[in-house]
Amino acid sequence: MNMNLIKIREKTVLTITIVFLMVSLTSLTNGFSIYLTNFENNESYTINQQELDLLAGEIIFEIKAFSDVTSPFNISYSVPPVYCDQAPLLINVRNNTNAKIINFCIINDTLAPNKIINFTIEPMKQGKNATFYIDFWVLVKNNEYNDLDDFVEKPKEEDLPENTKIWLSPTKAVQSNNILIKHRARLLKRFTKDNLTKIAEKIASFTHNHRKYLISYKIPMLHFQDAVWSYLFGGVCTGRANLGTALFRANGIPARQLAVMPTWSKDMWFDMHYISQYYSPGYGWVLVETSLGITPYEPKNNVIIRVNYPQDENNAGNWHSSTGTGGVEYWFWTNNEKIYFSYIGPARRAWVENEVFTNSKNASNAFNLTKEVYGLHTKYFGVNLSGSNNKYYLNATLAQKNAVESFKQSNIYEYIENITYAFDQYKKINV
Repeated sequence: MNMNLIKIREKTVLTITIVFLMVSLTSLTNGFSIYLTNFENNESYTINQQELDLLAGEIIFEIKAFSDVTSPFNISYSVPPVYCDQAPLLINVRNNTNAKIINFCIINDTLAPNKIINFTIEPMKQGKNATFYIDFWVLVKNNEYNDLDDFVEKPKEEDLPENTKIWLSPTKAVQSNNILIKHRARLLKRFTKDNLTKIAEKIASFTHNHRKYLISYKIPMLHFQDAVWSYLFGGVCTGRANLGTALFRANGIPARQLAVMPTWSKDMWFDMHYISQYYSPGYGWVLVETSLGITPYEPKNNVIIRVNYPQDENNAGNWHSSTGTGGVEYWFWTNNEKIYFSYIGPARRAWVENEVFTNSKNASNAFNLTKEVYGLHTKYFGVNLSGSNNKYYLNATLAQKNAVESFKQSNIYEYIENITYAFDQYKKINV
C-alpha cells in the first residue's frame, strides 16, 4: 500500500479521535457543572453544610441514710451546661422519682459554665433510700475539625490568653511537675518540631496504649487514678484523662479534663466517663479521647456534664473512702454527712437521637435559639408558678418536647418553629 495513503489515514483517525474527545470532555464538563448546580439547590446535599446532632441521655442515682436525718437537706448533681459546641434543650425529672422532694431548681455552679440541679429533700429515716430519674436532650453543632491546621506552633506562656493559664499548673490529681511525667512529656515532644497538633496526637496515642492490660483498679492499694499512679500502673478513663492532661501541661500546653457521657452507651449503663481537652492558639479548645487515643474528637460523641477546674483536681487528689479511689472528680454532692450516694455505679447512658444536615443560617438559628431557651428553661425550672405564668411555662416545655420530636423526624424547620414558640412563651412569664 502507498505509504503516503497510510499516513493520510492515520492523520484522519487521529483528527477524528481528538475531535471526539474534545466534544466528550465539553459535554462531561457541562454535565458536571449542571450536576453541581442541581446539588447546590438541594438542601440535602451535605458538602459545606452544618451537621446538627440531637443527643439524649438519662441519669439514675440513689441516696441512702446512714442514720436518722431529722431536718431537710440538699443534694446536688451536675447537668449539661451550655459549652462550646453543645446547647442543652430540655431537662426533665421523671414522675417515678420516689424521693420526698420539697423543691428543686437548676443553678449555676460557682465555676462557669457548669450547672447543677439541686434538690431539697424531706428528713429520712436510717436505712431508707430514694431514687432519682433525670432525662435530658442536648443539641450539638458537630465539628470535624477540618479547619484545624496540621501544623500549630506550641505556644509560649506569655502568648496564651489569661483565662487559659489556670490549666497550666500541677494539682494533686494532675502532677505535671512530677519528674516521670516531665520526662515522658519531653519524649513525646521529640521530633514534632514543636507542632502542637502532632504533640496532641502522640499524647492521645500514648494514653490509649500505655499499660493497657494492667488493670490497676483491681489490685489492692493501687486504686488511685491520679496521673502518676496511672503512669506507673495503668488506669481507667479517669486515670488516662489525668495522665493526658498532665502530659500536656508538662509541655506548657493548657489542658483540662471533662466529665462526659459518651453517646455510644445507649444499650449499656456505665459510670461517668472522662476525656481531656487542650488549648490550641487561634482555634480554641480541642477534644482528646485519652482512653480511645483519638484527637481531635468530634463533639457529637459525648454529652459534656462538667468542666473540671484545678479546685476539682485538688479535691480529687484526696483518697475517697466512699469509692476507694483518688483522682476522681465528683459530679454529685450532699450537705449532710448522714446521706450517701449508694447508686453511683452503672447509672448513666447517652445516645444520638438523630443527625440533620442544614445550611449555616438554619444551624446558627437553631443553635442560638436553643441556648436562649435553655437559659430561660433553667431559670424557671422547679419554680412554683401559678395562673398564666404556669400556663406559659407548660406551653414552653411542651414546645421543647415537640422540638425533640421534630428533630427526630429530621424537620429542622419545625424544630426552629417550636423553639421559637418556646422562647416566646418563656418571655411572657412575669415573676
